[in-house]
Amino acid sequence: MLFDTHAHYFDERFAEITGGAEKLLEDLFAGDIRYIVNAATTTRDSLKALALAEKFEGCYAAVGVHPENCDEEESVGETVARLRALLKRPKVVAIGETGLDYHWQNNPPREKQKEYFIAQLDLARETGFPVVVHGRDAHGDVFEILSRYPDVVCILHSFSGSPETARQYLMNRNRYIGFSGVLTYKNAVQPVEVAKIVPADRMLSETDCPYLTPVPWRGKINHSGYMIETVKKLAEIKQLDLEETKRILTENAKRVFRIDR
Repeated sequence: MLFDTHAHYFDERFAEITGGAEKLLEDLFAGDIRYIVNAATTTRDSLKALALAEKFEGCYAAVGVHPENCDEEESVGETVARLRALLKRPKVVAIGETGLDYHWQNNPPREKQKEYFIAQLDLARETGFPVVVHGRDAHGDVFEILSRYPDVVCILHSFSGSPETARQYLMNRNRYIGFSGVLTYKNAVQPVEVAKIVPADRMLSETDCPYLTPVPWRGKINHSGYMIETVKKLAEIKQLDLEETKRILTENAKRVFRIDR
């Protein structure tokens, strides 16, 4: 069985698929997918992720505000209050996705992104929930802020940093590295090098669907069923048996998200 640690089945692109996200999820859970965590990007999406989690036994939710979307929220205080209430729901297993994204010029100001990131990390420290971290063209600032929270469990989702940065993160046992379909791309030199150095008990698999579709399915809407290609690539890099790789990845994710405890 497989565990997709990062998906967005509330995304509007799934309306393009016959039957939409709910029919797709039914089919996936009837196959090799056992668990999926839907990671929210706003407090509004958090409610959608939670609705899916409460509809499907294998679905769980991460509730939080993405750095690109913090302008859509009323205020940091209101956001934290809403998230704190959602964390009381049984199917919520993490905070996120949050972090920093400096890639696009029209993204919210960096200081505002940091304010929301830090507020969600503070909430994680207060409540004990793990945090799903997004970092794009902001690895220095993400690392510096996370260094203030060594006690908070963090999933570095679809990690795009260097092997050197990964080594620094991995010095803390509370850091996990997520690998997406990017690992299968021909130009994915850094992710492959990172995969080589990540200990087996600190790696996670994800889709970030409907985005980052792995080879050979690039160009199609991504979903958890395609994640097997990422898992095969990880098994190849780590020189592990495929079934053993599946088992390790699932056990790692269950431990991080405190599922089946």
